[in-house]
Amino acid sequence: MNRVDDKKALILIADDQEFMRSIIRNALNTDEYDVIEAENGEEAVKLFAEYKPDIVLMDAIMPLMDGFEAVKRIRESEVSETTPILMITALGDAHSINEGFKAGVNDFIQKPLNVDILNRRISVLVKELNNKEKLRQSEERFRLLAENARDCILILQFKPFYKYIYISPVIKSIIGYDAKDFYENPFLFKKIVLDADRHLFAARNLETASFEMAVEVRCLHKNGTVVFLEIQYVPLFGKDHQMTGLQIISRDITQRKKDEVRKRIELTQKVLYETVTALSATIETRDPYTFGHQERVARLAVAIAQQLGLAIDQIEGIKAAALLHDIGKIHVPAEFLSKPGKLSEPEFAFIKTHAKIGYEILKSIRFPWPVAQIVCQHHERMDGSGYPYGLSGDQIPIETRIISVADVVEAMASHRPYRVALGIEQALEEILHNAGRFYDPQVVYTCIDLFTKKDFKLYT
Repeated sequence: MNRVDDKKALILIADDQEFMRSIIRNALNTDEYDVIEAENGEEAVKLFAEYKPDIVLMDAIMPLMDGFEAVKRIRESEVSETTPILMITALGDAHSINEGFKAGVNDFIQKPLNVDILNRRISVLVKELNNKEKLRQSEERFRLLAENARDCILILQFKPFYKYIYISPVIKSIIGYDAKDFYENPFLFKKIVLDADRHLFAARNLETASFEMAVEVRCLHKNGTVVFLEIQYVPLFGKDHQMTGLQIISRDITQRKKDEVRKRIELTQKVLYETVTALSATIETRDPYTFGHQERVARLAVAIAQQLGLAIDQIEGIKAAALLHDIGKIHVPAEFLSKPGKLSEPEFAFIKTHAKIGYEILKSIRFPWPVAQIVCQHHERMDGSGYPYGLSGDQIPIETRIISVADVVEAMASHRPYRVALGIEQALEEILHNAGRFYDPQVVYTCIDLFTKKDFKLYT
């Protein structure tokens, strides 16, 4: 009979009489078992420590060290705790049997030896060893799988009392608490789950169901951050078909949740920019001479903002505001916008209202940036000579100062109904000449560097 690991069971025979060892050896059939022999108790202890046999057959009365003392010494070894030890003896009195059990003997076989009984006993013991080995290997496979899995496995026992009987080590990397924290406080999981109602609903429903349930919950990490978990509850049942515990499989889905949020934000921004672009195009259809103006202003403003090292969020706001900075012109009569000659003072005064009208159109839209304010202020100047409020210096946000410069450069470089295009060089001369007066000097120099050193193209 072979062990489950394909090795024969190793049996230690300890008896001071050679003929008795020979009888046992022949009875066991060494084709099925491996055998080692000891002539006394002292030798038996040494052989056990060296070879760690699966079964021990121990004579009671031997020289140097008797079987009772040898069994005691063997039982002192950690590896001997589950090793079956049978004492083969002619002693049949209650005292000897009691002493044997106290020493650590599992059972007795009486002399004179009955070979059939010995074989049956050894066969039963080897089957038990096989079953224990299978269980050990199964538990080892489970442990290796559980401890190397990304998911955390917890086994919770309800009876005889509420406690965790297994927690995979990966739990610490997920929520910061280690297995010891849960063993010491079985109710810790309930304490750190933020979506307690959802968690308890699933757990309570399992009491009357025989199927798995899964929920997503938010859990408080030991460092105070929030972790998203997908928790699968698997009920465990006893022989009476009553639920005795739970297997809880927890998966960290925090990154997945972050990705979902990021995708939603990206989709929202995409829809937002498509809407902004559509609004921008609607304005420009009323004035074919300025078609593409807002898009070009936006590209130049974004490039200036990037060179200045502004935050990504600020740059996104600048882009949106630049694309809409002339939206108020939707209120201006088309003949004013496309008039080839010089505008009268009343006509120009009316056009100047487009900044405030743009603000009124946009103020109720919940942009993540102050778009309406930037649109309202894009004609303000550093010296306070602009409109509509005559703001000056630091009263004008950096986003507005950037769009103001980009707006002037694009307008001067492009064709208008009342004049031909003046070109980039003249536009740059204008902002340089008025740097510090009308325009923010840092923004002006950055803009000029884009065209002269970075090869920025206004028209693509």
